[in-house]
Amino acid sequence: HHRHHHGQPATSLAWGYWKHTTQLTHHLTDTHIHKVTHGTRPLETDHALHLLDTALTSQHAHHLCLPLSPAALRAVQDLLPALLRDLVPASRRTAATGASAGGGSALVERLAALAEPAEKQRLVLDLVRTHVAAVLGHARPDTVDPQRPFKELGFDSLTAVELRNRLTGATALRLPATLIFDHPTPEALTSRILQELVPAAASASLRVIGELDALEDELTRLTPDDEERARITLRLQTLLSNWNDARPAASGDVGDRIQESSTEEIFDFIDRQLGRADGAGAASAGGH
Repeated sequence: HHRHHHGQPATSLAWGYWKHTTQLTHHLTDTHIHKVTHGTRPLETDHALHLLDTALTSQHAHHLCLPLSPAALRAVQDLLPALLRDLVPASRRTAATGASAGGGSALVERLAALAEPAEKQRLVLDLVRTHVAAVLGHARPDTVDPQRPFKELGFDSLTAVELRNRLTGATALRLPATLIFDHPTPEALTSRILQELVPAAASASLRVIGELDALEDELTRLTPDDEERARITLRLQTLLSNWNDARPAASGDVGDRIQESSTEEIFDFIDRQLGRADGAGAASAGGH
């Protein structure tokens, strides 16, 4: 502006991403390119040179050389800076907002139509993987490992917000910006979304599964010494043993087991069913 004000030549060009690979861009992956071309198309070299020639003949000092795609802009309108967001018609933005709410209702209805918790989990996991793939620029959602941490998949703070916004639109839920950091794998994130979408279906079992997923993730990152590993292993084995022992047996099974068991096995069975420690059970039997 200063040079123009004094009648001197000055032209400032802001370029979009050029399709032709150069030394500046050869290191970019498909995921990086996908991030920087939201709502736009890569510039062909001939087109870019034509824009340069046009800018040099213009009386304006500033130019944005960026091929815009209206359809692409609408697809990511919630992620756009204000300058580009204003290029999406207001009516389209309103319609998209209504469609997001409708999408959430449709998803809840689809979940309600499924009888098995595993089917509900699979439906929401497919949704999460679809949007993860879209954010990362993958062609197919089945390339997304549901148990792999988001950080290893290639997410950063920018793509984390993009995924949150996409899932907010698809589910109509109010999801935090820290979503993938609180739930670090697609599988864990699926459990969280399912709990909010269908509270009745999100039973204690699903919550436990989500917590086990988080525990598994912690265990894979641990590097304990032999003593710590032994303690953790014993605790996990004890937990599993107690879980199996707590499973209620059918009445017929109990009768069969009593008929086929020795006296010592019957006392041990009674102790475990009543939840008493072995020492307490032995003391009680000795008293009789």
